[in-house]
Amino acid sequence: MAQDETVVMSGIENDGLVEESGTGAAVDLESRLADAVDARLRTMAEFQNFRRRTDEERESLRGYLLSSVIESLLPIADNLGRAVEAMALTTDVDKIKDGILGVQRQLLTVLEKNGVEEIQAADAPFDPNRHNAVMRVDDSGVATDTIIEVLQPGYTLSGKVLRPALVKVAG
Repeated sequence: MAQDETVVMSGIENDGLVEESGTGAAVDLESRLADAVDARLRTMAEFQNFRRRTDEERESLRGYLLSSVIESLLPIADNLGRAVEAMALTTDVDKIKDGILGVQRQLLTVLEKNGVEEIQAADAPFDPNRHNAVMRVDDSGVATDTIIEVLQPGYTLSGKVLRPALVKVAG
């Protein structure tokens, strides 16, 4: 052994490696460092690929769900067009009214099938998370902060408020 070369460990295992000399230890540490850097870079690349694939899958699923909803709305648009044509051809208001009510039922059915629910607000206690009070009126026959009229219905989707109900509140 050369004079400037010192024995670090002789025959003793350190982290699974047997080191014989100072020069061998440095080479070994450099090799381990290079392996660790390589593993880190590979992990980062794998994560970026995972994120990209997840984003692509999310967009694909969003497009599929959106196209499904749009597809279910097309017959309603067709029926509204027919109602407009019928208004030009007939003066029978009851037939036109029945047609429009049918289209409304059809739309509400599609919304319901897609998880949209109307907020039931009439005669309910006012809830600022679900209702938007646009009027407050004195009504001695009703408890304070009770909704006495729904001016525009509100809707939820899977429990999340899409649009609060516009209401008139006793107060």
